[in-house]
Amino acid sequence: MSSSTSPRRFLLAPLFLFSLSTGIIPCSSQSLYGGAAGSAVQTFSNNSDFKKRVLSSPGLWLVQFYADWCGHCKGLAPAFQEASGILEGFVQLGAVNAGDKEGPNARIAAGYPEVKGFPTLMVFGADKTKPLTYEGGRDAKSIVNHMMQEASKMVKMRMMGDGDKAGGGGGGGSDSVPEDSKVIELTSNNFKKNILDNPQVSMVAFVAPWCGHCKTLLPELHRASTKLDGEGAVLGTVDATVYAELSKTYGVEGFPTIKIFPGGKDKDPSDARDYEGQRTESGIVQAVLAEVDETGTPREIPELTSQAIIAENCDGKNRICVIAALPHILDGGAAARNKQKDILGEAAKRSRGGPYRFLWFEGGNAQLDLEKSLDLSFGFPAVVALAKEKGAYMIMRESYSTKNISNFLRNIMSGRTVPTKLEGELAEVATVDPWDGQDGEVFEEEMSLEEIMGEL
Repeated sequence: MSSSTSPRRFLLAPLFLFSLSTGIIPCSSQSLYGGAAGSAVQTFSNNSDFKKRVLSSPGLWLVQFYADWCGHCKGLAPAFQEASGILEGFVQLGAVNAGDKEGPNARIAAGYPEVKGFPTLMVFGADKTKPLTYEGGRDAKSIVNHMMQEASKMVKMRMMGDGDKAGGGGGGGSDSVPEDSKVIELTSNNFKKNILDNPQVSMVAFVAPWCGHCKTLLPELHRASTKLDGEGAVLGTVDATVYAELSKTYGVEGFPTIKIFPGGKDKDPSDARDYEGQRTESGIVQAVLAEVDETGTPREIPELTSQAIIAENCDGKNRICVIAALPHILDGGAAARNKQKDILGEAAKRSRGGPYRFLWFEGGNAQLDLEKSLDLSFGFPAVVALAKEKGAYMIMRESYSTKNISNFLRNIMSGRTVPTKLEGELAEVATVDPWDGQDGEVFEEEMSLEEIMGEL
């Protein structure tokens, strides 16, 4: 070895030995956000600096808690830096290097129990004591769009004179709205269409941006809306400080005021009644489903006749599609099929409020490629639970009954049923005509006497 390389090996050896003895892999002294060219990401020297520049600021901040050794943090860094440049002058982006528990930024992260891993992004809005965890996309466009929405909400609240009281969020004080929320933001223009003319059961919360109880209610309402999706009901909110005429029409005198509208079309304000039940996810779901049973029309289980139907029902986060393959119509006729559909419908009713969506198709005929994808080769009726987002499925091995379907779904949620990974992509759903509700007809081809006698 040449003399020019020997000193290099001599210098690296002690560093490598230090890493082995301490368990610490040495990193570059340059942090991920240590003055990168074109970056407007701000860093902090200590907790006092963070309080002065972020918590005492009247502006909007997005702060990332990261660690230099975190692979996901390194992957996020370019997008975060790009977003900081786009938002410069409108929204402040900051970064707290919290990976070193003994470092100067450790005390900053210690003040936020939401920081359980890296990277964690938090939005500090008008009320800096109640930051919101950012759950959106990790690309520059998603970050920019989200923060511009938050900025717009802050401006709106200041225009109403509530900037010092509000904690950010739309729909009358909600914080960041979950992407899968089904809550409708109601206005004077869309209230009649979505509530009064809608045959489904409705629950409407009249709220105000500055209302603390509203801020407690809204996350429960958003979570309940996902549980009620497809169950014959809709949830909505009205910002009563903006649409005062709606508040007056429905006799709103305090916030939040919650109204339940029964099922059926052509409703009017007199049909609404005050909801006095629990303002929790489970309480809301239970009350709305009880109203669906009393005055509404539960959604009929769709027949799987096209790709659009499986996309509508099975796509989405944390959704399980329960698909029943029923016998051919000639195997028992309409009476048998309706009984099989009733069994599935009762199981669907028992599992309401869960992540399930139910479908059915005619086995052995309509969807042969789908049957092959889901390994339905043992006769009908058969039931399979499909987690399309995860690319996995689970087959019910017990006989076809409401009790067994319900137990099957409970076992899935308790982790007692092991999923099977799909082999490749799920087969495309064939487009077929829906069942007409009638018995099937047996078509027999007539043969000539010569053809019959020729077989003797």
